Amino acid sequence: MLQSTIADLVAQLNEKSFKLEVKAADNRIIQEQLNRKADIPTQPMLELRNHKLAEESSYAKGLASAAAVELKELSEEVAKLMNHNERLMAELAAAKNPPTQRRTSILRNGRRESLNKRHDQVGPSSYLKRELAMSKERELSYEAAFLEKDWGEAELQRKVEVSKQREAYLENELANYPSRSIICFIFLCVYCAY
Repeated sequence: MLQSTIADLVAQLNEKSFKLEVKAADNRIIQEQLNRKADIPTQPMLELRNHKLAEESSYAKGLASAAAVELKELSEEVAKLMNHNERLMAELAAAKNPPTQRRTSILRNGRRESLNKRHDQVGPSSYLKRELAMSKERELSYEAAFLEKDWGEAELQRKVEVSKQREAYLENELANYPSRSIICFIFLCVYCAY
């Protein structure tokens, strides 16, 4: 009787042991399936994130390159306008301070003769009229040059403002770009979890 009880207990123990081994094997299989499922949503999310980061990096490099080109063009244009402005200022200064007496000599009949003497012979009023007409022409050309300079400065100022607006827009785009990709990444994570 004791032996039969021990045999029954051993049989029950073996049966329970077998059931536990089956359950442990089932648990291992379920755990492996869960791990595979976790890897399947995680791997595409990591690949997507890496792709987004590469896009953001490329986009930022493009923005930096475009900004550098635009800045170089603007600096070249500013330098040109500054040189032009200096030239105009020098011409204006020369026009405002003409030499008090112009002495140009010409070769006439084998000897040099002063233009002042020649003008005296023609008549002082015609000489003064010509000088006045030339002075007015120079004044008009300087006024036209200053108008051109003012227009150029206004055009340059407009380009600088447009460039500043574009730079602000690009910086805003660059600042918002990562946040949009993060939102997409979170949305994808939530979507894949279901």
